[in-house]
Amino acid sequence: MNKSSKIQVAGGIACLAVALYFGLNATRPVPSDVYGNARAAVTDWGRVALTLVFGFAGVGALWTGMRKS
Repeated sequence: MNKSSKIQVAGGIACLAVALYFGLNATRPVPSDVYGNARAAVTDWGRVALTLVFGFAGVGALWTGMRKS
């Protein structure tokens, strides 16, 4: 593997790690109401979008970097 392919593969792995972080933290708990009743968690759609963006970028970078080697 040449140097640019190694950098591309490392960047792809980093993108997948960031996508995993955002994917695992895509829901956030909502505080209980005035009477102490717990509510369900809320999905943060911005983090879901970031998961998809970084996931596709990571897979694309890995695919291109491995294909060049």
